[in-house]
Amino acid sequence: MSDALSPRILCGVRATGRLHLGNYFGAVYPFVSRLAQEPAIEAAYCFVADVHTLASPHDPATLQSHVHSMVLDLLACGVDPEKVTVFSQSSVSETSELAWVLSALTYVGELERNPNFKAQERAASQGEPVSAGVLNYPILMAADILGLRATHVSVGEDQYPHLELARDLARRFQRRFPAPESIFVEPQPLSTHPVRIPGLDGSGKMGKSQANSLSIDAAPELIHARIHAVATTAARPADRSKGTPERCPVFAYHRHASTSEQCETLAAGCRDGSLGCTECKSTLERSLSGWLSPLRAKREALAQRPDVAIETLRRGAVRAREAVRAVRDAVHARVGIERY
Repeated sequence: MSDALSPRILCGVRATGRLHLGNYFGAVYPFVSRLAQEPAIEAAYCFVADVHTLASPHDPATLQSHVHSMVLDLLACGVDPEKVTVFSQSSVSETSELAWVLSALTYVGELERNPNFKAQERAASQGEPVSAGVLNYPILMAADILGLRATHVSVGEDQYPHLELARDLARRFQRRFPAPESIFVEPQPLSTHPVRIPGLDGSGKMGKSQANSLSIDAAPELIHARIHAVATTAARPADRSKGTPERCPVFAYHRHASTSEQCETLAAGCRDGSLGCTECKSTLERSLSGWLSPLRAKREALAQRPDVAIETLRRGAVRAREAVRAVRDAVHARVGIERY
């Protein structure tokens, strides 16, 4: 396999609920934008990570409905199945086979030092113990990436350590099993500026399973209620006191939803106290409505055609399996495994 590849881009979203602002601005929008701006892209893949979902407690009865809903959300956001291979992670069993080979090259210590694992360990200290699935999550993610020979991956800031592990494993495999040509490609982040969208409750990040998110098809009244309920006291003790926009979760949303000129005006008004938090939130509400109104309309239309999700997944699974199977076979041959 040659390393001389045109861009191959990848985006994945877990099947734990509806697509939210963090997913959209952190991964999906950069993915769709790059695809529109760069016609030389060789291949584009977007998958629903239902196998990753198994690492945490979940409801088996709702998992498939989450997968189908997520596909419709992705299509509403501009992911075109005519240009993008859309599939569910579980449809490509070859990825799990690759993950086992990569796990033999991964050190337990580097998994335990992963910031996301350490954060989940701390969060679970008062409750359920952390599963080995959470510990090994970055290995499966590396297999998702390396199996498709993705050159660029659309991920939020919190996933950068996982992407770094994928690069390490690509190099490690080549050193352990040297050959003139590398099988794997060292992936790079799609965006040069990492994105982290804070949760509406002021927590570190927005998450589907943390009840601190806003879905991409949220109704106007819900957008209003959720945005105006965001606490800003950490950045500004009183509504007309001088504030620190860099510490404010509302301003963090403005960076993605509002124009650069608006952000400059809002930041200046916050710092000198001339702009109140309520007015700042109202501006954000209008900005978000501008982004979400067309997505909501597309999502409502797609909801009338639920079969689209299954058809999209079936077509995508065939293409994804073909791509990953070729890499799986090359890896097995390199490590000495034969299939009978």
